[in-house]
This record gives sequence, structure tokens and C-alpha cells, in this order.
Amino acid sequence: MSIVKLKKITLYALSKNLKTFLNSLQDLGVMHVISLTNKTEQIKVPESERKAKEALQFLLSAPLRRGQVHAKKIFDAHSVKTETLKLKNSLQKRIEEREALKKRIKDIKPWGDFSYNTRESSDPYKLWFYQVPHRKLSILEECDLIWQNCGKDHRFYYIVVIAEQKPQLPFKRTHVGEKSLFLLQDQLEDIENEIEEIQVKRVALTRWLNLYIKEMHRLENLEHYEQVHNETYEDDTVMVIQGWIPANDLEELQTFAYKNHAAFLVEEPQTSETPPTLLKNKNLFSAGENLLTFYTVPNYFEHDTSTIIFFSFILFFGMILGDAGYGILLGIATLIFYKKMQQSETGKRFAPLLLFLSLATTLWGMMVGSYFGTPPPENSWLSALQFFDINDYDTMMKISVFIGALHIIIANILKAIDLSREKNRLGVLAPMGWIISIIGGLLFYIQVDMQTLSTTFMLSGMILVLLFSAIDKPWTKRIFSGTAALMQVTTLFGDILSYLRLFALGLATASMGMAFNQLAMQVSDTFPGIGVLFALIILIIGHLLNFTLGIVSGVVHGLRLNLIEFLKYDSKKEGYAFDTFKKKE
Repeated sequence: MSIVKLKKITLYALSKNLKTFLNSLQDLGVMHVISLTNKTEQIKVPESERKAKEALQFLLSAPLRRGQVHAKKIFDAHSVKTETLKLKNSLQKRIEEREALKKRIKDIKPWGDFSYNTRESSDPYKLWFYQVPHRKLSILEECDLIWQNCGKDHRFYYIVVIAEQKPQLPFKRTHVGEKSLFLLQDQLEDIENEIEEIQVKRVALTRWLNLYIKEMHRLENLEHYEQVHNETYEDDTVMVIQGWIPANDLEELQTFAYKNHAAFLVEEPQTSETPPTLLKNKNLFSAGENLLTFYTVPNYFEHDTSTIIFFSFILFFGMILGDAGYGILLGIATLIFYKKMQQSETGKRFAPLLLFLSLATTLWGMMVGSYFGTPPPENSWLSALQFFDINDYDTMMKISVFIGALHIIIANILKAIDLSREKNRLGVLAPMGWIISIIGGLLFYIQVDMQTLSTTFMLSGMILVLLFSAIDKPWTKRIFSGTAALMQVTTLFGDILSYLRLFALGLATASMGMAFNQLAMQVSDTFPGIGVLFALIILIIGHLLNFTLGIVSGVVHGLRLNLIEFLKYDSKKEGYAFDTFKKKE
């Protein structure tokens, strides 16, 4: 269980020591403060602080960084912020101008480099520019218009029509403007130079990053202090601050209270309260917390599903990417960047996950016999590791459905455990009813010669759902609520079938890999000699594309099956994250 046990702490001290007391408590950094006043909603982050964070993000994303300055006496955070925001706005404006110019140049380039001569205002004739599809040029030839073909490509002729009024032609018109191609290209070059100069100034400002971050932390510490100050009850004599701390930090907080001449009261969390949730997993599986909290935070009084999500995500990802070659490629890429990933907390969490993902992909790829879309040689040791045929649709669908049913059964088991902890022993029978119904449905699906048993399982499970989904209500309302809950059987059926995407996406990855292999072989056979080079290019680009799409599918659908299908059958109570009152260094 990775949800840290908490204690509720109430501290009492003299109000004249409020400032010193809160500063010391913030230095201690173990408490999540509960508001004892109604002032919390009045606190808003000042616009200046939001701008400061915006400037910090701009500097952190700079393409290069300068060596850091450490002499605080020459550092002015406000000036750095102002200059940085000015550069950011200028850069954004120039990038927008550059993109608009590129589009304009692309639009008029087919007509060549030309410029308008100065015309008398009385000149009635104008130039009208059109893109004419090859097959429709005859329409223009039949018109009584003065026109000139300025060029063509594989789709269009680029035509200039001379007329007083806009011609009624069924072609796409291009607005070229009054500036020549040469002037536009010259303007684009100037903007590119300005962007480069802005980037140089941006990189120069990065030398203040360390000092700027420290100043940002100081402001954030001050903001958090003001927030807690507003949440603390005080009168002329006494101040009271209340909050949650990890049970392991109780002794340290008691020592703090004695040292600061404060009285304290320790209480156990009550089910009527809503304590925050502090997750703490072993480093090897800690990425599961990130996967879970990406969608929700578990309730304090319930179980932590992050470890289950960690392993099920690995399984789903491996089945979707589903190629041993791609798994080895992912593992090599992870090992190359492993040391660099260890430099950040997020990297430390996700590095083991990436290694597990590469291992799962490799193992599943071996089990289905796919190595960059190529099956292993017959009678080889690799072929002996193949247990499934990816083209055996019936077997692969059964595996996917079985995994989906098992995943949802685990969710209902966890829900039953939570209900039993709440002393809701009859309520436990509702998720148990879903479990029995799923098992009955599985027996029926795999066509085991136990149809009578499977029907019995399904009916008895549905009866349990009907009778015990709302045990806190009178019998008449309980039956009504139970009937409503029973209607979710169609949703349950659809959710289990959603796991067929494991097979479908894995088949798609394997099929695309084989398609690129076959295309490369055809090119190599058709063009002897030079065809080998073309075949190699097709293999590299094709498999990199397939590898990338497979990773995207594995992440998106692997998370979806965990965060939507799985958590739907877990308890619907949500929690909120533990926010430690501490100073950032």
C-alpha cells in the first residue's frame, strides 16, 4: 500500500509568535495545512508572479544556456523578467510574420519574380492570378480573355488574366499583393536575422537562470506563507493551526512543538473527513503514480492502484507495439539516455518504466514471432519461443477478451475490499456479483462444455447486483436502484470488448512492418544494384514511422484502458494531493 498513513495535528501557540512560528513550520516542511478560516479563496496569484513564471519558462526552453552568474549584488530579477518578456513577445511576433511571409512567397512563387510598374490611376486594366488544373485549361482557351501562362507544375497552370473586371472563372484565384517576390524574400531574410538576434539575447539572459530560479522560489515561499497565514486562526492571545502530517513524521513535529512552546493535539483520520492523499512507491515502480495522477488522485481511505496500473500499462503497451525488434530498439534508446534521465526526478521515475516497456515489447514480440515484421526462421531457437500466431484471429481475440475480463475483475475485487473496510459487508456482494457474472460470461465465450454452469453464474451474479447495489435504501427503492445498476451490463460488455484493441493495434503494427519489408524486397528485385539502396531507405523510414506510431498507440490506448475502463469499476471517490507547507530551495 503506497498511500502514506496520516495523522491530524492541531497546534496551539501564542499569537504574538505567529510570524516566527509559521516560518519555523515552513522550514520543517512536513505539514499539509487545513484552513480554519474563510480567507483562502481571497488569495490570488498576482499578475506580476504569473509573468515571472512565464519568463522563467521562456528562459528554460532556450536552445542553449550560458554559464551561470553567482554574484547576487549585481542581479536584478525585475529587469531580467521585463527583458525576457519583451524578447518573448518580439520573438512570437516575428515568428508569426515569418510564417505569413513564407505562405505569401509560396503562393506567388509559381508566377515568377515580377514587380508592378507605376500605372496611371485612369488605367482600367488589372491583373488577375489563377491556378488552373491541367485538365481544365481548355475552359480558359475557349474564353475571350487576354491571359498568359507563367508556369506549371504537376497539377496546375499558373495563369495571369488581364481584364477590367474580375473574370467569372471556375478556378482558384490567388491574391499576390503588390510586393514582388524579390522584396518578400528580402523581407523574410531580415526577419530571420531578427529572430536570430532575439535568440542570441535570450541565450545571454540564461546566465541569470540560477539566481532567477532562487528568486522565484523566494516568491513562491512567500506566497505559500501568506496562504497558510490566512488559513490560521488567531485572536489577541492564541493562534491555532491545523493540518495533516505523515505518521512517520509525528515525532519530529512533536519535537518542533516542544521547541516552539506550542501545545498539540494528535487525532486519527475519521471516515467523515477528507484527508489529502500522499503517494509513496518504491523507485522502481514510482512512475505508476505519474500514470495514475495524470487522471485522478485516489481517495485517502481507499487503495492505491498505481502499482496495478504500472504493470497493466506495461502489458498493454507491449502487446500493442508487439515486435521484438522494436522492443530492443526502445531498450537501446533508453540505455543511451539513461544517465541523462537520472539527472531529474521525473527522469528517475520514468527510466525504469521505459526499460520495463522495452522488455515487455520484446517478450511479446518473441511470443508472436515478430522481429521488425519478419517471422523467425523455421526450426530455429527463436521459432521455439513463438507460442501464438498473430494471424490466428480467434485465439488472439480470446486472449484480449480474457485480459480485459481479468482487468475489470481486479477492479471489482479492489472495490469489494474498500467496501469491506467501510464495514459495508452486504455492499461487497454487488461487485462480487459483477465478478461472478464476468466469469460466467467468459465460460460461455470460450465455449467450454459448461453452458449450464456459465448461465447459472451470470444469472446469480446479476441477482446479487440487483439486490445489493443500494443496500442503504428501503427495499422498494433498492430494487429500483439495483435495476438501474443492472442496466450497466451492456456497458460492461462493451468495456470488455474494448480490450480487443490490444489485438487490433498489435496486428496493425505487425502488418505495417511486413508491408514495408515486402515493399523493400519488391524495389530491390525490380531495380538490381541501386534498388538495394532504395530498399534500405524504405526499411529505415518505414520502420521508424511504424515504431513511432506504435509507441503513440501504446501510450494512448494503454493509458485509456487503465484510466477509463479499469477505474470506471473502481470506487468513484476522488481524493486530492498532499500539499506540503515547506520552503523551496
